[in-house]
Amino acid sequence: MRQLVFKLFVLAVASANAQSVSLLNQGLNDAVRRAQLWGSVPATSSSFCVRPVNAVRALGFTDPYSFDAKYDFTQPGDDTTKALLPKYQFKDWVFVRATPILVRAQLNSHHDYGWQDGPMIPNKGMQTYLNGGIYGRLLKGLIEFQYAPELVNAENRDLPAPGVRNLATGSDIPDRFGTDPYRRSYTGQSYVKLNVDFLSVGLSTENVYWGPGYHAGIVMSENAPGMPHFTIESNKPLTTKWGSFEGQLVTGKMMASGYRWVTGPTQDGSSLPEVVRDPTRDSNFRVYTAICGVYNPIWLPGFSLGATRAVWTETQPEDVGYSDYIALFFSNPFRGSGGGTQVGVDQMASAFVRYVMPESHSEVYGEYGFDDNRYDLEDLIVSPDHSRAYTIGFRKLTPVAKHEFWDFHYEITQIEMAKESFQRFRTMFYDSDYSHRGQNLGAGIGTGSNQWLFSLSKVKQGKRVGFVYERVARDNDILYRGGVPWVRTGYGFDFTKKYVESSLGLNYSERRGPVLYWVKALLTQTYNWNYWYDPAGTSSPMRANGYNLKSLNLFTGATVLL
Repeated sequence: MRQLVFKLFVLAVASANAQSVSLLNQGLNDAVRRAQLWGSVPATSSSFCVRPVNAVRALGFTDPYSFDAKYDFTQPGDDTTKALLPKYQFKDWVFVRATPILVRAQLNSHHDYGWQDGPMIPNKGMQTYLNGGIYGRLLKGLIEFQYAPELVNAENRDLPAPGVRNLATGSDIPDRFGTDPYRRSYTGQSYVKLNVDFLSVGLSTENVYWGPGYHAGIVMSENAPGMPHFTIESNKPLTTKWGSFEGQLVTGKMMASGYRWVTGPTQDGSSLPEVVRDPTRDSNFRVYTAICGVYNPIWLPGFSLGATRAVWTETQPEDVGYSDYIALFFSNPFRGSGGGTQVGVDQMASAFVRYVMPESHSEVYGEYGFDDNRYDLEDLIVSPDHSRAYTIGFRKLTPVAKHEFWDFHYEITQIEMAKESFQRFRTMFYDSDYSHRGQNLGAGIGTGSNQWLFSLSKVKQGKRVGFVYERVARDNDILYRGGVPWVRTGYGFDFTKKYVESSLGLNYSERRGPVLYWVKALLTQTYNWNYWYDPAGTSSPMRANGYNLKSLNLFTGATVLL
């Protein structure tokens, strides 16, 4: 028996395939989703709207980490990429292997840029991420486990004047995580689950993504570290005569960041505060309960319709009770005749759609969400724009020759408040407390922001080369609400001082044997950084001079298939 246990640990680093692909492993995630656009993975196998997807149970992959040479995507049953070391398997009772080693690095030359990256933080300078571990199945897959911890290191360098901004929203989403170099480890993409037919039940700290978007999940995404949670989820679609169903229920704790601002800004903004470490806040939390459901009608293969709903506490930790962990089931989605908000809880909901067309190798998708429960059904129908956010996207793959294709992708996300919100109670999307460990659980661009992304790449023989354009308007709500008093220039309160990033860059990725690596390099033109203006320089009849600058933002990584 001791010899068997010893072999299990020695051979735990022994194989390449894993049951599901981590959301932070972007190269492999994109490969699996592309396979569905090509038709290699049936459109009915998964909506890809509840992720991570169980690649073995749902998609039928024998090895999710093998690559097909033709189109540079994962394909069922294809083992062109072999494991570097043998796996360990004892009949159907014990299976143990290593997960891939994932290394990511990020360099921002002037200020923080980049999101949807799990435990990585807003950072100036160099930042690295490391993930790896073991995966196993016991008793013919009845029990499934993974231990894949994460390590993050960030230089967290000082920002030039005007420094860190305080948005005065009372949020626990700091722009900078203290003033010292940052180092943090997490349990990461780890879990233990019990699998019974199509259903899995367990405990997990892995990242979860709900909805069809690539770059912005309105309610749940991989922007923050994985939240410790209890999960009940479908590991494959439940097939009925009306179609198939997928879903997930999670309940857990949204932990505090452990940081705080020293003071608020001066009236003219000449002095902005630092963010400092505060260990006394580490144990603060809010209870979070959420559900996502997806329906795939049998008469329209590739079409997915889904909805999400999240409820979380706004009370102090000492006031939390057991009932808060199931608040989702008795919190009224409408405010009711009493008016006002329900005491002690906050809510969010969204609806989404995705349509995959394998014949044309394309997909369209969208998600529409609310961050303020409506008074009643009439309020929902009459005022759909109040406290809303949405994402719309389209992707198309076009073969041009053997082993060669074009990949076109466009996505837009709008989180800025609609004009109606300025006439009634000003509830911003992600208004103050929708965060875990100091980062937004939903879209990484955060409160009041908008983004649109356009990319076009040529893929040939496993090598991808292309360009990307990104435009991000940061926190427009703060500007329009007058939350940046230093914008009071000689022109009055200057609403042209929008904090906008316009980035043009190159995408490159390549697979060489068991290693998949990628690089994205962006040259970013920033307008009105931190909504700031420069009193020096040539005057303009239209606006005060903006604090404009150019910077380099570099994102790279590699996956090693053991």
